[in-house]
Amino acid sequence: MTNRYLNAAMPFSMAILLGVFLCCSACSQKKKAPDFTPVALFPGFEEIAEEEYAFEPISFENTATNSEAVILHSIQNTSFHLYNAAAFTSLEKGLMVGGTGLRIRTTLNGGKVWKEIKLSGFADAFQSVAFSNGEAYVVGEGSYIVKGDSELSNWAVFDTKSLEGLQETDQKFYKIKFKGQLGFAMGVTSRIGFVAPCIVRTLDGGRTWNNIALKGLEKEETPITDFDMVSEKLIYAVTASGKAYKSLDGGFSWKVFFETSDTEYPSLNSIDFKDKNTGYIGGLASLLYFTKDAGSQWKPIKLTTDEKDLNISDIQYLSPNRVAINTAKSFQEGERPLFAFLLDGDGAETAQPLLTKNDSTIFFKGDAYHLFILNKDHLFLTDRNNLYLLNTSTTASE
Repeated sequence: MTNRYLNAAMPFSMAILLGVFLCCSACSQKKKAPDFTPVALFPGFEEIAEEEYAFEPISFENTATNSEAVILHSIQNTSFHLYNAAAFTSLEKGLMVGGTGLRIRTTLNGGKVWKEIKLSGFADAFQSVAFSNGEAYVVGEGSYIVKGDSELSNWAVFDTKSLEGLQETDQKFYKIKFKGQLGFAMGVTSRIGFVAPCIVRTLDGGRTWNNIALKGLEKEETPITDFDMVSEKLIYAVTASGKAYKSLDGGFSWKVFFETSDTEYPSLNSIDFKDKNTGYIGGLASLLYFTKDAGSQWKPIKLTTDEKDLNISDIQYLSPNRVAINTAKSFQEGERPLFAFLLDGDGAETAQPLLTKNDSTIFFKGDAYHLFILNKDHLFLTDRNNLYLLNTSTTASE
C-alpha cells in the first residue's frame, strides 16, 4: 500500500523538481550578461572601413626639458578631427581614439605603421581608451563599449542599451578606467526630456558589465566628465555642472565635495588625486583647484599663461612631486606655443612648461585633451593634430 502511493507520487515530485530546474535555468539565462559581438556582425556598424599606412615619426627637441620629443602621428587638415585619447602598453604597442566616424588607430611598432578602423559613417567619436588584462577597451558616443584583443585586432562590441535600466536611453561615455579587475565607464544617459549621469561597472576586467544605481546623483542632470579611482571604494568624479562628487562605497552612493561658483562656464572636466586627501580638479574658464584635505578646503591655482578661458582638459600625477596638465582652446587662430604644463604635486604655485620648441616646422595646435603615463620616463600627449611621446625621466623626479 505504502509503496503504491509512494510510486504514484514520484512522477508528481519529479515534475516539481523539473519545473524548479527549468525556472532556475530561465532565470540564469535571463541574468546572463550579453556577450561582445564581432564588429563585422553587429547590425549597428554597417559602414566599416579599414586601412593601413606608414608614418615616419618626427623627432624634435623639447626645449622645456632639454630632451627629445617624438611625433608618432599627425593630421595636417584637422577640420572636425580631434585626438581625444591614447593608451599604450609599451613604446611599441598602443592606440588612439578620436575623430569622426568612431575611429580607432593602432600601432605595434612605435608609430611606424598604423592601422585604422572606422566603425561609423556619422560624426560620432570615441572619447576614451584603457587596457585591462592586455586587451583594449574603447568608449564614447553610441552607447558602445568596444574591445580589441592583445594584438589590437579582432574588435568586438557590447551595446550598453542591453543593460537593465538603459534599454530606453542613449549613452555617451567620456572616460573608461580600470583598477585591477574593477573598472568603470562613466558619462551620460539620455532620452527626450531626460538627462542623467551614467555609470556602468565591471568586476572581471571588462568581460561583463552592469548598470549601477546612483544614490546621491538623482538631481544631477549633466555628464560625468572624468573620475579617479583612488581605491576600490574611494572614487572621485566631476561633472559638467561644475560639481565634484565623492563615493566611499565603490560608486553606489555619492556626495558633493566641491561646487564651482562660475555659473556661465561651470563645467569640470578633469580630476586626479595622488592619495585620498591630495589632488587637483580642473575645468572650463581656466578653473584649476588644489586640495590637501580631501576637499574641505580648496586653493585656486593659476597657470603661467596670460590666456583666459582655457579648458583644463586633463590632469595626471607623474609622481608624488609632479603633476602634468593638458589644456585645450578650440577655434584658436594660429599656433598655441604653450599648452601643457608641470605643477608641484603639493599645490605650490610653481607651474612650468611641459612642452616647448624652437623648431618652426612643428606646429602646436594647442587644443589638447589627454595625457597617458606609460611609466616614470615616458608620457604620451594628444593635441588636436599630433600625438607626442615625451621623455619625463627628469621632470617626474624634480
